[in-house]
Amino acid sequence: MALPTNTINARAKIFSQILDEKVVASLTSGILSANSSRVQFVGGDEVKIPVIKTNGLGNYDRTNGYASSSLEFGYQTKKFRFDRSFKFGIDAMDEDETAGILNTSNALAVFAKQEEAPEVDSARYSSLYADIARLNGRITQYTPNKDTILTTLYNDFGYIQNIVGEQEQLYCFMSGKAYRVLTQSSELNRTMETQEITGQNGVTLKVNSLDGVAIIPVPSRRMKTEYAFKTTNGFASKLFAGEMNWLIVGADAAIAIEKHNNTKIIQAANSELYDADQLMGRLVHDCWLFDEQVNTCAVSLLEANAVNLASVVDPDGIIGFKADELPKLTSEEAAKVTITMGTKGTEGVKWYFLKGTT
Repeated sequence: MALPTNTINARAKIFSQILDEKVVASLTSGILSANSSRVQFVGGDEVKIPVIKTNGLGNYDRTNGYASSSLEFGYQTKKFRFDRSFKFGIDAMDEDETAGILNTSNALAVFAKQEEAPEVDSARYSSLYADIARLNGRITQYTPNKDTILTTLYNDFGYIQNIVGEQEQLYCFMSGKAYRVLTQSSELNRTMETQEITGQNGVTLKVNSLDGVAIIPVPSRRMKTEYAFKTTNGFASKLFAGEMNWLIVGADAAIAIEKHNNTKIIQAANSELYDADQLMGRLVHDCWLFDEQVNTCAVSLLEANAVNLASVVDPDGIIGFKADELPKLTSEEAAKVTITMGTKGTEGVKWYFLKGTT
């Protein structure tokens, strides 16, 4: 006999809570959702972000009074770019034949930890990097070294604090690789502290901090500059993507929003096609930088090595370039080389050719 609809809905709600809890526990970017109350939902796939601008002080005049000032208020309209979903089933025999190990709760826990949380983090960090690059924010290159990493990191802190002051709360999302080097620095024993930060979801994290700047370690796989979010089978970093050592973001500089996050279940007894519980979920989300806050951000990129163009060829053109999309070098004479750009896909990409490479 099929379960009543209210029982099915109750189970779906429980599964949604399980998925949310597991994702939150696995996310490293959860603190970025703290500013979501500042936006206005327009409907459809758009959201409006408020922008307030003022000008400076003027002299007070004893005859004419106060100096005129301007106050501008408007919105930046952003479109949601990530509309992602999943669907899988637990066959009626699976739970019995695996002694209860393969069940909906366990499947959700694994999915949240291994798939959803890494993708959401990657989407957020790469989106913020793209915004910082678009706005000509601070982006430097550096190969982490235990003798210089603390000084290099403090240079980025100092750059931001020189502009906005030291009272601005900063979050430093650091790749696992760079974090391991940082922990080997001999200077850390007198500067590293423990700090608690709480996101809008109410989850409080204990993190290390340097002079009040929270240091949040992030798996390096999630700190690439560009990803391909595939139609099926998850996501992957693009073959030519860079890797961030760290991404510093002011507490009020960025916003991560989940517009729609829903999980539902179709019980096996109610399915005409499968003798299985079918679990489905959809997540509409995005992350943006407030343009006027770009000066509270900084990125350190791992210094890249020159690569052969053949290494970024992808037959499907998803994580790399198709062969006919790449520029080609043709030697006509000893001192003459012709560069022919690819047919498409290279808009916005800068190519640098080094002597002695192809």
